[in-house]
Amino acid sequence: MIKYMNIGLLVLLLQTISMAGPTADELLDKYAQTADKVFTSFVFKTKNKVFTDNKFTGSHPNRSLNGKTTWFDLQELRSDGRRVKLIMQGWGERMRSNGKEITPESDKTYYARLYDGEKSYQHNRTNTTAGYVAINQNDPPKDSTFGSEIGYFLHGASCLGHLKGDKERFDHILKKAGNEQVSVREKMEDMNGNSHYVIDAKTNRGDYTVWLNPEKGYNISKAVIRRKRGDPYYNSKLRPGDKHLFIMENTHFRDVNGVWLPVKAKIKDNLELSGGGHKNQTTNFELTSILINPDHDALDSFSIDDIKDGARVYFTDNRPGKYFWQDGKVVAEVNSNVKP
Repeated sequence: MIKYMNIGLLVLLLQTISMAGPTADELLDKYAQTADKVFTSFVFKTKNKVFTDNKFTGSHPNRSLNGKTTWFDLQELRSDGRRVKLIMQGWGERMRSNGKEITPESDKTYYARLYDGEKSYQHNRTNTTAGYVAINQNDPPKDSTFGSEIGYFLHGASCLGHLKGDKERFDHILKKAGNEQVSVREKMEDMNGNSHYVIDAKTNRGDYTVWLNPEKGYNISKAVIRRKRGDPYYNSKLRPGDKHLFIMENTHFRDVNGVWLPVKAKIKDNLELSGGGHKNQTTNFELTSILINPDHDALDSFSIDDIKDGARVYFTDNRPGKYFWQDGKVVAEVNSNVKP
């Protein structure tokens, strides 16, 4: 009888194990399988509407930037896993030290960051000015720098897995937290007609909750991060009294050549400041075009032909002399007695 009961308990245990849901690591691996198919070699084009609401109190150095603004931009991100180019064109309202500045769409700003495999370029201009180009020949970006570039500048970075405040993709961060800090809720949760796995994680970068949609390639339908004093936000840390809340929601997906992609989302980035101030931003993000594993050479994805003649050239090694851009190359000013 005892042996029979032991066998029965063993069968029950095995049945319980077989009915258990996937682990957090298994779910994160599923997400990575989708992300790695898409976010290795691609060309993305997006449009965004960004609402900003700043209130800096007391002696805060940014208190002159208080106000509410609306900014529009078009962004394009190209990558082949090694070379990277980000192009941003924008117009609308921005707060400056002397008040609100309005940039018309007819003279929208143009900003590009490029690593072509050898050099890094930063280029800034408008439709009517040549602007400048800064060239760095000695410090090619590493993976962490690439992630940071995405997070800082690309409004839809969270849809690529680089949640606001992070250089790394969220699945890498959660895996580093360890199993004891990461858990999957027992019950799946319904959102927009699809059942989702929900992962909660406590990390050294804050508390994360992500909703993964197994019917859409285990992509994120929703993500929430809560940060407090001492938690990292990119390269800095939150100060005493500061609280950060990030929310990505209302996410829509599209099947592109058999791979599911997030194509729309509302992204909220709210920083509650000590002393009663705040720095809030809400972005309506939309992916308008995507190419996966394109022929970058045929597309000339990483060219510098968007730099206008006459742009002032700066080198990050602070070399002497003055330079400008002419006919696709750097030229020293006449009588500068230096060579670029």
